[in-house]
Amino acid sequence: MNEDSRVILLNKVLFWILLLICFGVILIKAINLPITHDETATALRYAQFSGWEIMMLPDAVPNNHILNTLFIKFFTGAFGLEQWAVRLSSLLSFLVFGWAVFRICKQLIGEQSLYFLAGAALFFTNPYLNDFFSLGRGYALSSTMVLLSLSFLIDGMRLNRQKYLWWALFFSMLATYANMTAIIAWAALVLILLVVPFTWSVDQNIRRKFLVFIGLAILGFLALIAVPIYKMNSTDQFQFWTSQGIYKDTFLSLIDHWRYKWPLYSKPSSHWFALGGGVLLFSSVVWSIHQFRMAGKKAFSNPLVITALYFFLTVQVNVYQITFLATPNLTGRTALFLYPMFAAVVAGLMGQLPAIRISKVWHILLACSFLAGSIYHVQSRTQMENFREWWFDANTLDVLQYLKENSGEDTVKLKTRWEFHPSFYFYCETGKADHVLLSDYDKDLQPMADVDYYYVFDSDQDVMNPQFERVQSYLGGGVLMKRKGTADPPVAGEQ
Repeated sequence: MNEDSRVILLNKVLFWILLLICFGVILIKAINLPITHDETATALRYAQFSGWEIMMLPDAVPNNHILNTLFIKFFTGAFGLEQWAVRLSSLLSFLVFGWAVFRICKQLIGEQSLYFLAGAALFFTNPYLNDFFSLGRGYALSSTMVLLSLSFLIDGMRLNRQKYLWWALFFSMLATYANMTAIIAWAALVLILLVVPFTWSVDQNIRRKFLVFIGLAILGFLALIAVPIYKMNSTDQFQFWTSQGIYKDTFLSLIDHWRYKWPLYSKPSSHWFALGGGVLLFSSVVWSIHQFRMAGKKAFSNPLVITALYFFLTVQVNVYQITFLATPNLTGRTALFLYPMFAAVVAGLMGQLPAIRISKVWHILLACSFLAGSIYHVQSRTQMENFREWWFDANTLDVLQYLKENSGEDTVKLKTRWEFHPSFYFYCETGKADHVLLSDYDKDLQPMADVDYYYVFDSDQDVMNPQFERVQSYLGGGVLMKRKGTADPPVAGEQ
């Protein structure tokens, strides 16, 4: 076995070990952490509609990420309304994500490269994205499909194979169907595909047929998503986002979520991370321009050129969308699919590092430094006790267990703040908390409510104190309060 073969084997083994470790963390969170606020409506309401009704957005509420809802309908239909079944589509999508990462790194870096594993690690070092692989939402599934689409686009343009381009288009459609905000990535891909035939040295008829089929595919997909988009727009769903500029709303929000806003990373400012990312993106542009100057239209077959073009076109389409359709900027989870696209650009730049004429020892040290930095970031940022986006739902199961052990009654009446209600509702509605009679959903606190217990935030205690007293506190600020005079409460503690 020659040296390249040994490096390839080592890269493959270490990659799959890394993938399985990440999957283990994601699986543990999916099994152990409670169903969150937004998952409940998807599982208990939208997954109960027929497939066609789901596709047509029955009441135009954002909790229905169409492709994800269809998967949840299938898995809960097969396995019952279990927590893990609600999240199974996202869990499985992580394995597909890993396959897409392997394909991308093989194309952009090369299996024989010392930088292969360091480049691959970039895709797994976003704890915010990793959270969504443990949740029954469409964002992780959408990000997976975008990355898979990019990998097939690279193969199609590199090898001049139309079938790969069709796969790229298909996966970009699935990405949009899993999260409608990913339509900008689909639109960017369409623009690329409309140009691709003119970079080929082929017969005019082949070029014409390709463009006709692309046109038909575009019209068919637009017809499929027209009703959902119309309903989303007519009910102002896009107004959940903000309009403070694409830099602040989109890029800074993604950086803040990537950092997980933990004390260790309070400094430097996210603006410095944005500057670093900007330098990397600018470098990819300079490198791509150089390729076009050297190779002309043949540069369209270069993997890094394609990756950078896809990313920048997606951002540009988003800018046009904001400008001409007056939609707010993407932010946080709605822009999450941009992260693996950015990671692919950085991985492509890593793929060029072996061309730097330094000793092999320095290349090994550089690659190990990148890998160590990625591992340190993800292990120090990952939080096993909650999900960043729905941190307030972390203690639902603890509260239910406390009520089961301490209520002294067959059933106990519970009311919660509106933020907590959906998570509790899932377990009560599915028969997993038969000992709890959950009160109605209310946006406002009801101190006079006829219930035994009330679950609120710590800051709500003054409002509740005349009628209720604290019996249990939880990390994250949740407080369980019991109606005064019903019985002596146990000593308040914190969990």
